[in-house]
Amino acid sequence: MNNDSSNKVLAKQVDLIFKLLPIGFAATIINSFIVYVFLRTLVPGIVLLCWLTVQVFFAVLRIALYALFVIDTLKFKHVKSRERLFTAFLFTSGLIWGASAFFGFFHDSIPHQMIIALVLGGMGAGSAAIYSALRKTYYSFIIPVLLPQIVVFCVLGTSLNLAMAGMFLLFGVLISFTAETNHKIISSNYRLYLNNENLITHLKNLNTKAQTEINRRIQVENELRRSQATLEQKVNERTTALSEINDNLKTQIKKRVYIENALKESEIYYRSIVETAQEGIWVIDENHRISYANNRIAQMLGYDQEELIGKDICDFLDSSEKMFHGTDRRVRGIRQKNLRGINGVIIPVIEAENLLSDRGKMHKIRLGMITDITERKKWELEIIDLNNRLNETNSELTEFSHSVSHDIRSPLHVIESFCGLLEQEYKEKLDENAINYLSVIKNSSVRIKNIINDLLTLSRISKTELKKEIINLSAIAEDILNSLQNRSPFRSVSIEINKNLSASCDPGLIRIALENLLNNAWKFTGNNPETEISFDSFFSDHNQVFYIKDNDAGFDMKYKEKLFKPFQRLHSTSQFKGTGVGLATVYRIIKKHDGEIWAESQPGKGSTFYFTL
Repeated sequence: MNNDSSNKVLAKQVDLIFKLLPIGFAATIINSFIVYVFLRTLVPGIVLLCWLTVQVFFAVLRIALYALFVIDTLKFKHVKSRERLFTAFLFTSGLIWGASAFFGFFHDSIPHQMIIALVLGGMGAGSAAIYSALRKTYYSFIIPVLLPQIVVFCVLGTSLNLAMAGMFLLFGVLISFTAETNHKIISSNYRLYLNNENLITHLKNLNTKAQTEINRRIQVENELRRSQATLEQKVNERTTALSEINDNLKTQIKKRVYIENALKESEIYYRSIVETAQEGIWVIDENHRISYANNRIAQMLGYDQEELIGKDICDFLDSSEKMFHGTDRRVRGIRQKNLRGINGVIIPVIEAENLLSDRGKMHKIRLGMITDITERKKWELEIIDLNNRLNETNSELTEFSHSVSHDIRSPLHVIESFCGLLEQEYKEKLDENAINYLSVIKNSSVRIKNIINDLLTLSRISKTELKKEIINLSAIAEDILNSLQNRSPFRSVSIEINKNLSASCDPGLIRIALENLLNNAWKFTGNNPETEISFDSFFSDHNQVFYIKDNDAGFDMKYKEKLFKPFQRLHSTSQFKGTGVGLATVYRIIKKHDGEIWAESQPGKGSTFYFTL
C-alpha cells in the first residue's frame, strides 16, 4: 500500500479512537471512585487522595484533547502528531492506573487486592475494545496498567499472589490477542473501503440518479391520478351541489310552512293567555287611543272589548288623572291611579306600563297591565282600623297594668310591714313554726313585688323606642360584675372580659339584657367553689356573635324551647331564686334589635348564651 493510502487509514483509525474518548473518560472516573471507596480505610488518605486527583486531572485533559480534536478543521493534516499526543496521554494514564497496584503494599487484604486486580483487568479489557484500532496506542496503555500489578503479586510472594500474577499475565496475553484481531479487522475494513472508494462513490451516484428518475415517474403518475380525481371530484361536486340546492328548496318550503303554523299556534296560545289573564291588559297607540284590550280590562271598566278599541285613554281617567296624563313624560314604570268605569265608578288600580319594541327598535306604542286594587284598599282601611284599635287596647292595658301593679303593691306593702311588726314585737311570744310562717309570707310578698316589677319592665320594653349608638359592652359588663362582687366579696370568682366589645344598640335596653344574663350567671354558679364567667365574641357569616359563658348548674337542652318564655323555670325556687321573667326580657330586647339569642348547655357542665345585635 502506498504512503497516501496508509495515511488515510491512519486518519480513520485516529478519528475512531478520538470519537471513543468519552467512553474511556467515563470508565476512568467510575473505576477511580470505586478504587477510592474500597481502599479509603486501608490506604493512607493523603496517598489515595493524591492518586485520585492526578487520575481525574488527566481524565479531564483527555476530554480537553477530545474537544480540541472536534473543533480542529485541519485535524486530518496533523494525523501523526495527533497519534503521538494521544499515545503519550494514554501511556501516562496507564502509569497512573498501574500505580494503584502498589496500594497492595499498604495492606494484606486479599479481597481488596483482588478488587484492584479486577478493576485493572476491566480497564485493560476496555482498552482492547476501544483503543485496539491503533496497535501502538493500545500497548502504550495496557502494559503500564497490567505490568505493575503482576510485579506486586510476585513481590508479595504468597502462593495465592503468585497464582494471581500468572492469571493476570495470561489475561494480558489473551486480551492482547483480541486487541490484535480487532486491529487487523478495523485496518482491513478501512483499506478495503479506501481501495474501492471510487467504485462506491460511482455506485452511490448511480443509485441517486435511479432514485431521482423513479421519484420523477412516481410524481408524474401521481399528477395524472390527481388530475383524474379532480375531474371526478368536480363532476361529483356539481351533482352534489345541484342535489343540495334541491334539498334546500324543499327544506325552506317545509320550514316556511312550519314557521307559519308555529306563528299561528303561538298567536292563539298567547292570545288565550292574555284573554284569560286576571290582569287587565291594553295597548295604547301613539295617539293615546286603545288599539287592543283584553277581556279583563273590559270587565273592569264595564264595556265590551270591541267598544274599547279606538277610544281615547283620557275617557277613562278622572279629572286629576287627566291633568297628570298631560304632563307625565314617563314612558315606562309602575303607577297607582284611578280609572273611571262606564257608570262613573272610580276604580283604584296599579298600572305597569312599558314601550313595545320590534327587533331592538322602540316604538311609541305602550303596553299597560292593570291591577284592580279595590279590595286591597278595603283591606288597607281595615288594617288601619285594626291598628288603631290595637293601639287603644295596648294603651288601656298599659294603664290597667300600672293600676293593677299599684293596687297590688299597696296590700303587699301592708302585708310585709305587719309581718315585720309581728317579728319585732311578738317574736318572744311566737313559737318557731309561727316565725317560719311569717318568713314565708314576707318572702312571698317580696317575690310578688319582684314579679310585678319584672312584668312592668317587660311591658315597657315593647313600647320603648330604640335610640341606637355605639356602646362599649365590655365596660357595662365590668360594671355589672363589679357590683355583684361587692355584694358577695368572699366568693372565689374568675372573670374574663374582652376589653374591645362594642356594638350599635340602645344603651338602656342593652344594660338590662346584660344585667339579666350576668345576674343569671352569678346566681346559677353560686353553689360552685370556683366561679368562672367570661364575656367575648366571634364572627360567623360576617356577623359578630357575643356570648356569656359560665360553669353553672346547666340544663337539659330538650327544655330549650321553654328557656325564653315568661314564668318557665328550669330549676325550682328552692334551688335558685327568681321570677322566671329575666330571660323573656332579654329575648324581647334582642329581638327589638333585630338580633338572635340562643343557648347551649349540659347539666353540670355550665351554660353559654349567644346573641347578635
